[in-house]
Amino acid sequence: MIDESAFASDVQEKIRALSHQFAETYKCSYSCAKRSVTRHHPLEAEAAAEIDAKCNRVCLLVFGGYGTQGKYLKTIGDAFYSTGLRAFPHLEEPSSDTVAFVTAAGERLNWKDVYASLSGDVSAPVAVLCLKGLPPVAGVSGAAYERMYQDFVIKEGVRHAAGFVTMYDGNVPLTDYFASRASGRSAAELAATLSLCACADRNDAAKHGIVLEVPDGDDAHASSSEDEWARQAGGGPPAAPLPPVRNIFGNSVATSLSSRQDKGNVQRLLKGHNLNYVRSVDAYSGPEACAKRENAGIAFPVIVKPVSGAGSEFISLCHCDDEIETAFFIAHNRNTTQGTLAGHMIVEEYIEGPEYVVNAVGFRNDHVVTDIWRSRKFPVTVYGSRLSQHVETRLIESQRRPLSVESTTLLYDDQEFVHSLSDLPVASEPRRVVDYTLQCLTALGMYNGCSHCELRVDDRADSPRRGQPVLIELNPRPQGDIPRATDFVGYDQYTLLFYLAAASAAFPARGSAAAAHETMHDALPWPPAPPLYRSRSKVSLPLTERPTIRILFLNSPCTGVLCTYGVRKIEALPTFRRTTRSNIFEKRDTGFIASVFQTMDLLSSPGALVLEGTSRQLEEDAQFIRTLEKGNVEFNSLLVHLSVAYRISRFNNESDQLSNLKPKVKEFLDTAEFPPLYVDTQQFNLLVRLGLGSVLTCEAKAA
Repeated sequence: MIDESAFASDVQEKIRALSHQFAETYKCSYSCAKRSVTRHHPLEAEAAAEIDAKCNRVCLLVFGGYGTQGKYLKTIGDAFYSTGLRAFPHLEEPSSDTVAFVTAAGERLNWKDVYASLSGDVSAPVAVLCLKGLPPVAGVSGAAYERMYQDFVIKEGVRHAAGFVTMYDGNVPLTDYFASRASGRSAAELAATLSLCACADRNDAAKHGIVLEVPDGDDAHASSSEDEWARQAGGGPPAAPLPPVRNIFGNSVATSLSSRQDKGNVQRLLKGHNLNYVRSVDAYSGPEACAKRENAGIAFPVIVKPVSGAGSEFISLCHCDDEIETAFFIAHNRNTTQGTLAGHMIVEEYIEGPEYVVNAVGFRNDHVVTDIWRSRKFPVTVYGSRLSQHVETRLIESQRRPLSVESTTLLYDDQEFVHSLSDLPVASEPRRVVDYTLQCLTALGMYNGCSHCELRVDDRADSPRRGQPVLIELNPRPQGDIPRATDFVGYDQYTLLFYLAAASAAFPARGSAAAAHETMHDALPWPPAPPLYRSRSKVSLPLTERPTIRILFLNSPCTGVLCTYGVRKIEALPTFRRTTRSNIFEKRDTGFIASVFQTMDLLSSPGALVLEGTSRQLEEDAQFIRTLEKGNVEFNSLLVHLSVAYRISRFNNESDQLSNLKPKVKEFLDTAEFPPLYVDTQQFNLLVRLGLGSVLTCEAKAA
């Protein structure tokens, strides 16, 4: 029998010994070495490579990058310096003499020079460092932000950070803070900025949750990575440090929460800039929300959603005050998956009309739109707690089963790629949506990094802005999955992020890390692509014949298991390319059961499908998939008869009918044109009792 405590102690001792060894080898701090060794244990080579990168290469830090997005960024880095540069239109023809930018020293460089600098013998290419997501910080606290910076950046031992990226909305204020610190601003200065921007005076601080404290000791100098290295390693920095590197992705930490996280305040800012906006009120309770809605004259229907959140979590479509109170009841004393307070919600007017998703990347408020999608959602009434499955399971296990209620949510249907944005007429709907989006990004201070915006074109008959776009949500981060239109455009948000990091390393800033903030943000060769993309794939074909991409979001009407027969039908469709947002179709060991839960928001969806084909093909296959999702009436009837026969056999010991029916289950699934994609829990349990559960399980993965 294994002594688990002794085994754990032995592992810790090995980690400590190897960390000391690597700290000596790479002349880094013990903390720097131990974090990498622990992260990659027992893979010593991977740990050593990461430590070497942290000490000797420019790093792009990705928080919450353990999943597919982080892996995708690393894949980009592997090919960037050899073939990846040719994906950008301005670098595709490296003979171009067009001026790319003027350096801080006044040197004029064209795109041919930029290509040569980035594609030459790069001795220390940019490294992508994927780290766990940052824990949420309650309120705005200069001291708490600084502690996080010390713990997640300084102690990590990264000597040259080109930027900080996060996949989580709730982490954005922290990465904005990290960017400001890495660009030379002191902890004391930032703490004062946070406080003054949030409150008119110190007496309002407590009301707004502002903590007016700064870290102990000397601020910027005591916190520098070189001093941290010196304290723990007993020496100075490496003999030949890399030149100063710009930190390129952060936006103003003073407005990170108020202008880009608080959904209600975002709309007020748009109003202040004379841009189309959504009328809303915020509240902490149902009665308060109902009173404020009435006073503001916001007519039903309305959307109720958390002030800060993502993935349509806790969103309700309400048609009366009772439904508003239900929406607040659902979110009471809950947190979103982003770590924010779900119970602080906004009530906003419901904008009916075509919906769009716009993805862009900016540097110094110069934005490149990488892709735009026509999006569709639909309302559905659901019965449940609306909590994530793991939260609900944890509550049930602790004898605190949450109350189920009826509410109306908005489910994602599909998103279809808009081809060749730059070729569309200026007055076309997608172009007007993009033009308005870029104005919103400027108004909200979203100057640097990735943005993911959801908008609608107001189609309400009585609206004074009918036919005009309005921003529904700004997410100051990359899109929520790996890009899907790269094959059509050539580049995407992630390749542009890596380009900026590589350019930051190739064209270092003039001055030290402690120099003025503006110095660290001097010019870079940007953008390497036009502001509006042009499709590369079969652009000469008429739109009706041109292949495009559609993302079809799966929506399960029940909690149960995935049926392999439905999966096989989908994978055989001519338009099917892959799954996204989950690996639910992945082949696993024989007997593996893929569970599904009733879809109540984007986060509880079983996943999404990437389909490619003409619009006609996509529509046909999408309808086929939706039919599979609805289930099969004949199959359900067969299981009802099977259930009756099972009960008869138990009480009367008459098994003939049951024996005759059991083979019909597999026979039906083998021959059905529309086999079910999902089988609910009750049906699956019946099949398991009859020894038929394996009929539905996933195929064995290839050896």
